[in-house]
Amino acid sequence: MIRRVIFWQNLLVHHQSAYIRALAARGAWEVIWVVQDETTPHTRSLGYPIPDAGQVRVIIAPSQEIIQTLIATDPEESVHILSGFYGTPLVEKALPLCLKSGATVGIMSESLDPRGIKGMLRHLRGRWEGLRLCNQIDFVLPMGEVGRQDFIRFGFPAEKIFPFAYCTEDPAEEMEEVTAKESFGMLYIGQYIHRKGIDVLLRALADCPRTPVWHLKLVGNGNKQEHLAALSHRFGLDDMVTFHPALPNADAMRLLRQSDLLLLPSRYDGWGAVVNEALQRGVPILCSDACGAGVLLQESWRGTVLPHGSVSFWQTAIEKAVARGKLTSASRQRIRNWSRCISGASLADYLSEILLHITENRPRPLPVWERPMTVCLDVSRPAISSPETPVCP
Repeated sequence: MIRRVIFWQNLLVHHQSAYIRALAARGAWEVIWVVQDETTPHTRSLGYPIPDAGQVRVIIAPSQEIIQTLIATDPEESVHILSGFYGTPLVEKALPLCLKSGATVGIMSESLDPRGIKGMLRHLRGRWEGLRLCNQIDFVLPMGEVGRQDFIRFGFPAEKIFPFAYCTEDPAEEMEEVTAKESFGMLYIGQYIHRKGIDVLLRALADCPRTPVWHLKLVGNGNKQEHLAALSHRFGLDDMVTFHPALPNADAMRLLRQSDLLLLPSRYDGWGAVVNEALQRGVPILCSDACGAGVLLQESWRGTVLPHGSVSFWQTAIEKAVARGKLTSASRQRIRNWSRCISGASLADYLSEILLHITENRPRPLPVWERPMTVCLDVSRPAISSPETPVCP
């Protein structure tokens, strides 16, 4: 029987706090969150507060003695969930001890960045770690379909793989009505770097019709800002595209609520939490297929997944979105309602079902984003993986 669930991560991250806190609030297990650091200066600069841990027991920068004690205590009643195989000193210390302890051990991981020589080396190491550890690790929680494919390539059997997701905090307190703008409003939030694919976006916009009237706001910082601003000017987009510096999260979310479409054209994103933030605020998304969060856009009224790097696909999709016109209140509310399927409470229930499947041979659960809404919000009716099960309406 499970009595403790212990998460081993690098930071107290805002895109995991909601489900970890909700898991502890269920009261079935003691939940412990062990991290290397509380936060980073970059996270603070974006205006994210230290996450509310609720009833979770938080341990920051543990000594080797504390690590050993946590792992040696009641191993047969403990589940350890570690962020990746390597790359975080805390995880690299804890993983071999967890595997030797006899406890149930799981790995949570984003997909690996496949770009360039470094990408090839990452995948080679992933395959080596998979070959070395797949028989010792009890389950893996990859971020979305992109992450699931990685673990299949690493040699993990399908029955050990349970696609997972990040989630963001409930924005209910900020959902006051916003003033509608006349033009169709698009938004990008993120870094001004090559990996984010903003150059592809600007090239796509260059040949988009200027009527109906649309406008794109970009919010962020990074070493490509001057280059991107020059590219926008060269394409004659000065009146249509506005660059903003990075904003505190609350201000960025205010812009998001006022938008009709979020754009995330990344060449690689392990997840892309801004997709969650948009859905929670009733905003659809155009997202590249290199983003883990694309798995949440399985119905066109929530958004569309497009090939990364393809100017023509992005141009066509943007033109169609602008032609459909501004979002109605009903459309926004429909998306907001669905986003409860990926709330902290919903993901906590899904993780509970995964753990009970692994440790007590309960039925294998279906990812919450693939369930009918009535099921994914009803904890008394766990969903079972079945080809006949429809997606959320």
